[in-house]
Amino acid sequence: MRRLARDFVFRRNLKEWDMATFAHECGVTKRTLYKMIESKEALIQSAMLRHIAEVQTRLAEILESEEQYRLRLTLA
Repeated sequence: MRRLARDFVFRRNLKEWDMATFAHECGVTKRTLYKMIESKEALIQSAMLRHIAEVQTRLAEILESEEQYRLRLTLA
């Protein structure tokens, strides 16, 4: 559900949807959704934090790869 939330938040203007819309897209009732997520703001915050974490992970991978490349060049 977290990935779906992130994708949902980034696809839509924040003012153009509500939790009922998101619940429908997830295939659950609004009531069930509110048992998992306390508010629209919490959903947005969770989606943003997940996205930031994914970007940080990818940047770390890129930097590590670049460092290994430079090391191989100096050893060659």
